[in-house]
Amino acid sequence: GNPGSGKTLASEAALSLIGTNWAADGMVSKVSLSAIYDLLSRTGSLPLIWDDPPTGKGSLELDEFCKAMWNAKPRRVRGNKQEPHSPIGFTSNHQLGGEQPAAYTRFARIFFDCKGNMNAIPELKEAQKIASGSFPELIKIGYDAEAVKKIMQSYLPLLTLANERIAWSLAL
Repeated sequence: GNPGSGKTLASEAALSLIGTNWAADGMVSKVSLSAIYDLLSRTGSLPLIWDDPPTGKGSLELDEFCKAMWNAKPRRVRGNKQEPHSPIGFTSNHQLGGEQPAAYTRFARIFFDCKGNMNAIPELKEAQKIASGSFPELIKIGYDAEAVKKIMQSYLPLLTLANERIAWSLAL
């Protein structure tokens, strides 16, 4: 999505479901791959969003990182094992995973084509405060796993263009 299409705002809204400060603490920007590995090894399965990761010369390195995260591969640096425990999402104006098909097929890309409604931003910020920390309550509701599986299986035939690595996630 273009700048101003709401990618960061949508990510903050999603992160606010986890807890009061997670919309701020769960968003990282202008950070190194080393720092991301460190965060992912310490956040105890809370999701992180990397807002505008670097592209260009470092995109091949970013592709390698994304493949490692998909497979939950740890990194060893100077005897220190950094094992990722958290999922990571990205907001970017650029296509991630463009350097290698193996990285590209590990992403569920969501295009933002919003023209923006500046009047709705304060309302969204207020909704974030109200919904803050509601994720544990949503989990308590529970779900019928077998029914969800059947629904997923009904969507899979419709995802013929999706790579098999990502088709199940898209069906869900």
